[in-house]
Amino acid sequence: MSNKKIKNPLWDNELNIEKRLDFLINSLTLDEKISCMSNANPDIDRLGIRAFNIGGEGAHGVQARHDQGWDLREPDFTTIFPNPIGMSRSWDEDMLKKSGEVVGIETRGLFAAGKSGSLSVWAPTVDMERDPRWGRNEEAYGEDPYLTGSLAGAYVEGMQGDDNFYLRCAATLKHFYANNVEEDRTFTSSSIDPRNKYEYYHEPFRRIIKEHGAEAMMTAYNEINGVPCMVMRDIKDYAKDRWGLHHVVTDGGDVLQTVNQHEYFGTDAQTVAAGIKAGIDSFSDNREKMEDAVREAYALGLIEMKDIDEAVRNRFGTMIRLGLFDAYGDNPYSQITIEDVGTKKNQETALKMGQESVVLLENKDGLLPIDKRDAIGNIGVIGPLADVWQLDWYSGLPPYYVTGLDGIKKYTDTSFEKGLCRFKIKADGKYLGLDKEDRLVIVDEKNAEIFEVEQWDKKQFTLKSCSKGKFLSVRDDINGGESGDICACKERAFGWFVKEAFKISESDGELSKKEAEETKVSQNENGQIIFNSSVSCGVTSWNDETLYIDENGKLCVESALQKTEKCDYGNNDEIVEESMSQKMSANEENRNEIDKSVKISHFEFELVSDGIEKAVKLAKKVKYPILFLGGDPMITCKEDVDREDIDFPAYQQELLEAVYEANQNVIIVLISNVAFDISWAKEHIKSILLSASGCMELGTAIADNIFGKVSPAGRLSTTWYKELAKLPPKEDYDIIAHPRTYAYYDDEVLYPFGYGKTYSEVRYLDMTAEIKDYTKIAVTVEVENTGKYVTDEVVQIYVTKKGSAVKRAIRELKAFERVKELASGERRTVRLEIKIGDLKYYDVADERFILEDGEYEIQAGSSSRDIYLKKSVNIKGTARSSRDAWQTIKANHYDKYENIYLYEGINGFDAVCTLDNKTDGEISYRNVCVKKACSFKPEKYSLEILASIEDDGVVEAFANDEKIGCFVKGQTKTTDIHSEIGTAAFRTDKKMPWAAFGRKTDFKKYDIELDGNKIPDGEFELKLKMRGYIRVCSFKMI
Repeated sequence: MSNKKIKNPLWDNELNIEKRLDFLINSLTLDEKISCMSNANPDIDRLGIRAFNIGGEGAHGVQARHDQGWDLREPDFTTIFPNPIGMSRSWDEDMLKKSGEVVGIETRGLFAAGKSGSLSVWAPTVDMERDPRWGRNEEAYGEDPYLTGSLAGAYVEGMQGDDNFYLRCAATLKHFYANNVEEDRTFTSSSIDPRNKYEYYHEPFRRIIKEHGAEAMMTAYNEINGVPCMVMRDIKDYAKDRWGLHHVVTDGGDVLQTVNQHEYFGTDAQTVAAGIKAGIDSFSDNREKMEDAVREAYALGLIEMKDIDEAVRNRFGTMIRLGLFDAYGDNPYSQITIEDVGTKKNQETALKMGQESVVLLENKDGLLPIDKRDAIGNIGVIGPLADVWQLDWYSGLPPYYVTGLDGIKKYTDTSFEKGLCRFKIKADGKYLGLDKEDRLVIVDEKNAEIFEVEQWDKKQFTLKSCSKGKFLSVRDDINGGESGDICACKERAFGWFVKEAFKISESDGELSKKEAEETKVSQNENGQIIFNSSVSCGVTSWNDETLYIDENGKLCVESALQKTEKCDYGNNDEIVEESMSQKMSANEENRNEIDKSVKISHFEFELVSDGIEKAVKLAKKVKYPILFLGGDPMITCKEDVDREDIDFPAYQQELLEAVYEANQNVIIVLISNVAFDISWAKEHIKSILLSASGCMELGTAIADNIFGKVSPAGRLSTTWYKELAKLPPKEDYDIIAHPRTYAYYDDEVLYPFGYGKTYSEVRYLDMTAEIKDYTKIAVTVEVENTGKYVTDEVVQIYVTKKGSAVKRAIRELKAFERVKELASGERRTVRLEIKIGDLKYYDVADERFILEDGEYEIQAGSSSRDIYLKKSVNIKGTARSSRDAWQTIKANHYDKYENIYLYEGINGFDAVCTLDNKTDGEISYRNVCVKKACSFKPEKYSLEILASIEDDGVVEAFANDEKIGCFVKGQTKTTDIHSEIGTAAFRTDKKMPWAAFGRKTDFKKYDIELDGNKIPDGEFELKLKMRGYIRVCSFKMI
């Protein structure tokens, strides 16, 4: 990219970056600037600018598969680490930095070889994993903002390098913010109050940008309180102006979605204008459409030249720091080449990270580690996950990978049983087989194919052809030329749409009496069908399509029998399907085709090989059965797909219990990126190891832990709950009022945050805690390894505020260290530091962070619920202020609430909204002061509320639960005000709160006359009860 012949100031390394950017902005034409607003930057030859791209994936290694429609070519093999949730279980900042360094080096190496057009990497994901059902929990670093900030921050430092100016690559944090529900994510709104916002959802982004120097950030798809993330003020107000972020991009296709899904604006021009003003520098949408939209926005006066200049300036500032305009060779990372990709050293780093990310959940009776001498002839490997390496959506392809079975075989010879049952299948009484093109067709019994069934949850399962060794997959891209058939053609279940996953459904028809007698339906105690014996059920495709038998005896999906039209929306294709009746009336030929096709009412699975029986047989033969179980990163859950529950797969539970019955020394290796309810296993199984998927050295890392080459010391970075019934809906983002995460949830859990055992015993002997320089607390913890194995130990420091004026966390992680290689009998003093500024909380009365006066208990332990040592310190801080009711009080700054949510208000306010017109909503404000704050005695007291109240709406005011005033729509004084709220077209029929459908509803100032005799002289709790369709932005006394 460097060109010493170019002498213009953009390329002059001796000039400071601002002067170089000044030259660029003054030299570019309007059209050239507009051409730089999408992620694909064009050549600008006269300035020596060569085309470059923004964006690429590097969640746990560089994703260079090149298997998507816009990038189809041979893959580049890269070094692949455990999924981020796995890396976070290491609790090792040093290893995270080394892993990030590998990603940065390999990104730069591929770029230097012309194999990648981007040095901007869309990683790491730092969304808070507040709920175990979120589909993308594998991608982030746990439920705690401090842990995420520290570990993901270290990853960022490794990616970007240690140079004071140049970047090895540009890390881009995802997704700003409160992005934890996949269902309807392209238009759903997250209701976020100020405390949750500032203390929890903002915090990892703030910490990584300010303390670790993250270069860029990506906005989320969802809305925050009714405002799409790509146009919210927090981008500029916080990420850029307060935290110092350089560059912001939107998520893919978000401009289109803001118009068509959020329906927040009516045009692309309005959307990009709002995005640019909010702080967006690059739009991840179709380039031509973005250029047209920016040009239109400028022509309409929605944006000015200075707005465009700022975005272009931020974009090219990052490119200068990446060394793209380095004429004199000062960039220290320009020496990296393709030879630095996939090196032995990089792969050793992946192995080390894999080893450290393993968590020992159980080890009763010291069953592990297994002595290698005792392993000979005594190991049997069992389980559906033993012989596979799972590819996830954001993973690259490694040059090799090691399965669990491969890893065990490095230590000893072993027998293996997969433990899955095999079946012949009938569709409405007709056997299924494969034709010469491996398509699923009707055959006679002699030619029936045998399929291996793997069941992943209550509904989803895969079918693998035993003769071909391939998974059945639905080929239903009709517009892409596929015919809607089902073919045994896939090596693994993989794709944005996982078409290898079939679903159990209710049968449409009834079995004959004979069939019912011959087909025994196997169900667990919850009535769930389990493929451990012959069963009968309905089956649909991955997207719930009905299956048919066409006139040629071929199985196909319903969409194959329907006409489809393709509408091109840039990079997004939408398929618009006509209904069957429309199709039939429009085309007689297709009517005949459908009439000749037969809808399949039920499927019968005839057991031909009992996998559980074979597993039990092997378990009885050996001393140590090692059982590999878990989830699949493409089926269990993924981007765009949340989980419905945390239940352990029912078939795997049956397999586990059968193997345990045969041999109680069974060792479970759980390959999982998500938390499961494994209560039965916790109670019965002696040893359980947990590993995330993804690491190219997965099997080696696991085997090294099993046989004691390393001692497991990983720790959970999320809480493993026992049951979902005590958790609020996953759409509820308030972790404080509706407790979630270790910080607020105090009920019984399966495994707590920070939990993990070691092979040795580590005692916590003593600790000190002392305030230093009024800015930090110096903590020392003395630990001793009293066991016989060398081990790491993760020392965790939590803080509890005693006697807080508000509800605060039970405890919060404020420091930690992975203590390395603690020898048997060794004592070591661990020194840690807590920043006093990290002990502040956001106070809704003061509308700022405050450091509370009083006692803080410093706690040392091995998990959030295993605390061994405590010391208290007293900090001189401040007390929360009174709320002066004569000053405007923001409605969303409540202390307590019931039955409300937050949505977009007017004039910069968020509005507190009732759920509907039937459920009473309630908001409370403590420490309110009226009479004490007033220097004179008013003749009467009125509460002025800025609100939208529809007919029959009622607002009642209470002081310490005594009613002091009431407003009824139409009976109380109102004042019209001028306000602007949204520019959206009217929302269509989506699953949205009622406030989404009335963005232009008038807000007014309503006066509620209060009974002055009932208003307390001092501070009191003001409560507003609301009934009807009501939105309140603010209030004050007048």
